[in-house]
Amino acid sequence: MTEEIYDSTSAPRAEIALSWRRAELSGLHPGSSLDGLGQVDVDRRSRLLVAAAPVLNDVAHQLAGSRICVLLADSEARIVDRRVGDPRLVTLLDRISAVPGTVYDEASTGTNCIATPLEVRRGFRVRGSEHFLESLKGFSCYGHPIVHPVTRRLAGVIDITSAAADASDLFTPFLVSAAREIEERLLLGSRAAQQQLLATYQVASTRTSGPVVVVGEGVTLANQPALDQLGPHDFVVLRALADELGPSQHRSTRITLASGAGAEVDLEAIDRSQGALVRLRPVDQQGRSVATSSRRPTGGTTLTLVTGEAGTGRTTTAAELCGPGQVVVDALTVMEVGEASWCTHLEALVGGSRAVRIENLHLLPPASANRVRHLLLARTASGQVVATSVPLASMASLDGELTALASVFLGKVDLVALRHRRAEIPALAASMVEAARPGARLTLTPQLVDVLVNQPWPGNLHELEAVARHLVLGRHGRRLNASDLPTAYQRSTSSRARTPLQQSEYDTIVAALRACGGNKVRTAKHLGIARATLYSRIRQFRIPD
Repeated sequence: MTEEIYDSTSAPRAEIALSWRRAELSGLHPGSSLDGLGQVDVDRRSRLLVAAAPVLNDVAHQLAGSRICVLLADSEARIVDRRVGDPRLVTLLDRISAVPGTVYDEASTGTNCIATPLEVRRGFRVRGSEHFLESLKGFSCYGHPIVHPVTRRLAGVIDITSAAADASDLFTPFLVSAAREIEERLLLGSRAAQQQLLATYQVASTRTSGPVVVVGEGVTLANQPALDQLGPHDFVVLRALADELGPSQHRSTRITLASGAGAEVDLEAIDRSQGALVRLRPVDQQGRSVATSSRRPTGGTTLTLVTGEAGTGRTTTAAELCGPGQVVVDALTVMEVGEASWCTHLEALVGGSRAVRIENLHLLPPASANRVRHLLLARTASGQVVATSVPLASMASLDGELTALASVFLGKVDLVALRHRRAEIPALAASMVEAARPGARLTLTPQLVDVLVNQPWPGNLHELEAVARHLVLGRHGRRLNASDLPTAYQRSTSSRARTPLQQSEYDTIVAALRACGGNKVRTAKHLGIARATLYSRIRQFRIPD
């Protein structure tokens, strides 16, 4: 790999200044203490630690008796291993929280040779006073990133630290050599993992005539039944689901394939490979609409509340529940016709036998909400009354009377936001493209599906439908590419594709930041996480300020 090594003589001090600036923007100041840094458990079976352990053992042997230590951190700047030449260094390192389990990123520790090499993606040296925090100025260090040879993603960083007076230029080649050896072992581990994936696939595919897929690091294996039933975007979805599995985990879920058919999916983690075995079974979709939630109220209640964000299909779902002959009233018209007249009209309707659909229940004024609650509690008719509203959590934040009114509806249908239904996006997009241009038999390329799956979709189904209409506008060829999207949608919202679990975390943080007016201290408190963790996730997901 090409080496780009920074030291204080060969590169401008602007690198240090930029790092200091990043620390300041994170709310850190030079006198900040390192005592409060939280610690998390370290996975001793991680691919990085397994590959690095023999190298670190050799390093520890070479450093024995010296006042030098070597630290290994993962891609999130979490220290996962520490080797110390002189036991007297242990106390000093403990004082600055340089211990396994601590996240040593720039947001919480400033400029140093764990955090900064991960930021700049190259070797980096920091001498004594160049550290941002006063508590680190007595040390000098050099850190070198570890890049996975298969994925080319940052796997971690290896750091060598000593007292400032003991720093040596020999640290650089010593650590570069160690980083390269770890990368070579990661490659060997990947080859062994690929062999394990192949063996698992061969066994599984001989035991069933159904679709079998194995996904792993840079590998996808599929038997003929899987190739016959799955399209390119189905493989994208399966890989995203597999990425969510932890070691030795098993999961079953249901997805809609690009063809519109339903499938039960069983995913099983493959030990020592960071891959998964996927088995699929076709299931009857029972006519389920792709534009609405499959959840339906049970128990025969005649009062049902359909909640969800704008664009999730509240009106469509409520209309389906009410059936033919329904009467619609909208809370938006309360101020237009007058509160008393609106409530009197609704009272007459809910006393009859026809189904009544109340749109935008959350927009009722408090007095009207109270009156509607009482008339629904007192009614004797058995006709369906179905209302639509924002999610209950949002309603609770609006007014207590609205919360009380919502409690009258014993039937609940909670429509899930599109960003939490990413496994369904390929089939939804294909269906909407077909509806926008029936019979055209247009194909969505895997690159296009990848971009669609990783959009935030604040407008939910309505927004996706608008994008689908744009895709087919003026199209003559059959293949739809990412370049056919509106300009604002042509790139994924992250520097690399996120798993559904990561996307959920991204969405939660963005929503919390918005609710807290961008104040990161309040946001961390609101989420119940450490500020350092929040800063780490903001950097990881590249969430804009």
